[in-house]
Amino acid sequence: MALGYAQEVEADQPVLYYRLNETSGTVAANTGSASGVDGEYVGDPILGFASNPIPGETANTSVVFDGNGDAVKLPAATNQLLAGASGVTIEGWIYSTANQTLKVFFNQQVADGSAGIYCDLENNQLRFGGRSQPGDAFQDVAAPAQFPEDVWVHVAGTMNFAAGEIILYQDGAEVARNSSATFGSSTYNPTAGGIRPDSIGASFFSGAIDRELEARLDEVALYDKVLDATRISTHYVAKDNAPQAQVTFVIEGTVTLAHDSSPASRAVQLYGVGQDDAIGALEESATSSAQDGTYRFEPPDQNTRYVFVPGEAGYAAQIIGPVQPVQE
Repeated sequence: MALGYAQEVEADQPVLYYRLNETSGTVAANTGSASGVDGEYVGDPILGFASNPIPGETANTSVVFDGNGDAVKLPAATNQLLAGASGVTIEGWIYSTANQTLKVFFNQQVADGSAGIYCDLENNQLRFGGRSQPGDAFQDVAAPAQFPEDVWVHVAGTMNFAAGEIILYQDGAEVARNSSATFGSSTYNPTAGGIRPDSIGASFFSGAIDRELEARLDEVALYDKVLDATRISTHYVAKDNAPQAQVTFVIEGTVTLAHDSSPASRAVQLYGVGQDDAIGALEESATSSAQDGTYRFEPPDQNTRYVFVPGEAGYAAQIIGPVQPVQE
């Protein structure tokens, strides 16, 4: 079963996920696992723009940043949500409308020399880098080619502090790698405080907005882990897929699922409706994928609504336990 783009992103549980599909107002909603970290549109970006990098979701929209005072400003201490991670991933879509000299896609450096991650277009080349702890030398990697203009490009960068490696992707394929990055810590220790908020589409290096990107942006996600090349490619390819319907039901007791074929790489998950974190995997042990057979999941409470997300292609599951379907 081919999932839609947003479903594939959500399956990897980003901490922050700004779909940027608002049509009015100043709130950029976060649908990632962290709560209370909606962004704020500043300046005068064009919301609800019809240009869409995800053909599979025909109603999806993007936001236009004109390079003159536009950005998404994130709440204070957003960077602390990633503290302790052994690696991070940034992902999103950029439709550049100009040759970008030094323009920011995402900034999480709160002060000079601070620990944080940073992604920009420098000399019109995509660059991703950062520091694991304050005082580290800035480590980065840049794409060798000029960034395309007037076309949607899926971008992703991974930073593995433990392995000392930074990888950059465009349209689902690796374009640059730094396997000798020198980090002072094997985990992420982002600097707290500082004068610069985390931001999308610009930075606030002097406290005021600067380095504004002239581009359309969409689907910005940040993870507290390193996504591998297969998952990043899967996200990119999923742009053409229509979202799959999900089954919502009420758990009245133990749920039993029967898998009728070998699973793919991810286990079936239960999600609380209105929640972002998986309640639990339907599997017999804490392995990355379930095996054929019947599995039981004891919910934390009774009569609670959950979402059952089917697995990937070749991995079907049937609810055969005592559940009551909910008509949405």
